[in-house]
Amino acid sequence: MLVALAVLLYAPVVSATSILQTAENFAVLAYSGVTNTGSTTITGDVAGNPTPAVTGLLGTQVTGTLFPAVTALTTQAQTDLGIAMAALSDMTPTSAIPNAVNNLNSLVLGPGVYSVPAETTNLTGTLTLDGGGNGNALWVFQMPSTLITGASSVVKLQNTGAGAGVYWVVGSSATLNASSTFIGNILANQSISLLDSATISCGSAKTQVASVTLNNNSINGNCSPILGGDLGGGGTLVNGTITPLATTVVIPPPGSPVPEPSTLLLLGSSLVGMGGVAWRRYLKG
Repeated sequence: MLVALAVLLYAPVVSATSILQTAENFAVLAYSGVTNTGSTTITGDVAGNPTPAVTGLLGTQVTGTLFPAVTALTTQAQTDLGIAMAALSDMTPTSAIPNAVNNLNSLVLGPGVYSVPAETTNLTGTLTLDGGGNGNALWVFQMPSTLITGASSVVKLQNTGAGAGVYWVVGSSATLNASSTFIGNILANQSISLLDSATISCGSAKTQVASVTLNNNSINGNCSPILGGDLGGGGTLVNGTITPLATTVVIPPPGSPVPEPSTLLLLGSSLVGMGGVAWRRYLKG
């Protein structure tokens, strides 16, 4: 009974249908090749489809599948990426960026669809994404031009769970400058470049028509040690339309301490006692 209770309280919330479909498992997916310099590490699949060039990246640097050539799966993943990007771009913005200069610095943003006007640099400080306790929180950033982060900038995620989704839909190219720490799935029409020691601590880098360039980076496409998911959730995609998942309360919120076994034992004993009282009343009736 205690085991069942613990599972009920702390089981992760998992999205039933991925917006990215077959592209979700790819931490790096490029249309015209992947080029790496240095000791990059990637958790998730890697493909340079349809040009199967993956240069400077060894299989030992990838925890997942490194696709050296075009396959039916990599082709389908590129198709699904295009479908997802179109659907995410078509979503109606629900929230405005609360900053006159449209910079994401020092903001705390709840779930929503955000239209981010073009800027020379979109983020030079810290952006916090706060799910408000919703385990299925969805963030969509529609960026018609570029995504460019300043050196040592940070995107943080808090108060959400395994069903969450974070998507950066970029109209042209994306660049994470040196030592940036980023969160979410970068879906760029053109190229993606991660400069020296930039990190995607939970998410992916996927391009529709160009390449991905890496340099001593870390990309974690399977964030289960952190979140229980991979930020590929937040909604369902059916017939080109995305529907956000229903709100699910995270118990406990991420980062909260897990109750001591004695607490669970006390709660379980209380439930057993309540059940016994109800049974005796039933017999007397």
